[in-house]
Amino acid sequence: MLFYGEGHFYLVGRIAVLWENAELAERLWQRDDKGQTWQYMYALDEVRPIQVPLAEVRPQLGWRPTAIVQGFNIFDGDIADFIGDLCNLRAYDTEVSETSAAGGSNRHTGDLETKSVGSRRGEQVALRKRLRELGADRCALCGRELPAEFLVAAHIKPRRHCTDDEKRDLDNVAMLACLLGCDSLYEHGYIGVGTDGEILVSDRAGDCPSVHDLIDRHLAQQRTAWWSPQRARYFDWHREHRFLAAPGPGLAL
Repeated sequence: MLFYGEGHFYLVGRIAVLWENAELAERLWQRDDKGQTWQYMYALDEVRPIQVPLAEVRPQLGWRPTAIVQGFNIFDGDIADFIGDLCNLRAYDTEVSETSAAGGSNRHTGDLETKSVGSRRGEQVALRKRLRELGADRCALCGRELPAEFLVAAHIKPRRHCTDDEKRDLDNVAMLACLLGCDSLYEHGYIGVGTDGEILVSDRAGDCPSVHDLIDRHLAQQRTAWWSPQRARYFDWHREHRFLAAPGPGLAL
């Protein structure tokens, strides 16, 4: 369930239970001039604020550029999957493993998708190779130098939300992130990167002592050397769409 206002989806939560109770609805909201009340109700769980511009969603809905959200809308299938991913309701795809080496340029000029049994990311091998050249086998978030098998090519902005030009921006769209915690913490929004490279820690990390301890040991009060003006827009996207900001005083349900 998403809530919309002033050009943005600003709140998201999961529907935990549905019920019908006309007596309760009448007590809460009375009846309208037609004698009807709002007896079909639901309760939400996992509620948190988001900041998703409607402009990012309109093309997927097939809406005209000036369309706004009106009334109650239900979506399923690919549209629901897209919106759910945009709001970080599920983990996005894991990275495809490296199978060969290719190129050394800071731009990928080959196919973005190649076909085998399914679709494979055409630029992935070149991306990982380029990140290792730039990152020297060091996690971009915690700064630890690690064997290559503990590092993955992690998109700063999820690949599925990148334009083709952004996917080819090998120097800036991704980073090496370690499998010892940083990749998952960043992916699920428990950490983010601020406007000048400081590691941001979500208040939600305190919900799990083990997560909090992991962040406190390796990431608290850290800065990433990977931040740059060229990468800022990708970190900004993650901070606005993925980072788990704590609900404000008026949002707790």
